[in-house]
Amino acid sequence: LIFDSTEVARVFNDSLFLEETDLIPEQIFGRMLPETYKMYWTSTPKAVIRKVLDEFDKNVTNSFSSRLDSLDRSIDELLTMASIVEWEANIEDEKPIVAGLYWNRLDRRMHLQADPTISFALGERRRLLLEDYKVDHPYNTYINYGLPPGPVTNPSLKTLRATLYPATHNYLYMVASPEGGHVFNRTYQEHLVDAEKWRKWLRQQYRIKRANEQNGL
Repeated sequence: LIFDSTEVARVFNDSLFLEETDLIPEQIFGRMLPETYKMYWTSTPKAVIRKVLDEFDKNVTNSFSSRLDSLDRSIDELLTMASIVEWEANIEDEKPIVAGLYWNRLDRRMHLQADPTISFALGERRRLLLEDYKVDHPYNTYINYGLPPGPVTNPSLKTLRATLYPATHNYLYMVASPEGGHVFNRTYQEHLVDAEKWRKWLRQQYRIKRANEQNGL
């Protein structure tokens, strides 16, 4: 395309464009559906964004309206939750499980305690430290109840579908696993056991890394 990212950013803050779409920047951001689009390379930033928004309405808003009504959820609640699932789950098959877990927490009025919201608040993606969870930010779901004010990324259609049709289970806790996925638990006591296994594995990986560095590997 003939334009750069700064021109796209300007559209997100164009008051006339926002009035025309009846959306705020965070809502447009969440609706930028990752897909393959056919358009002319000379298209303007506004034309491209309109195209993406139209595709979102066709594939999500219109297609899932009855399901959203049955769940008593808004499209923006879906987007925000799906964005957390998108960031959290690297394995496609886990997405409905992760979505179900977060909906379970929300329905039980628990803190979501979603690490992606902390990374979003910090503005960087890295291993989180203990003090990071105390950051004073509206997106910190460890200290604020409910969903954050908006999406933390723009979720894919598969993730949106997984969030709309989550797995039915009683999981409330999860921790990363060495295989790249998660271990899911129903109780906090079970979670503590698996969390310690994960920390033990991480410590072992650090020892191996240090040993390799000392040996020049």
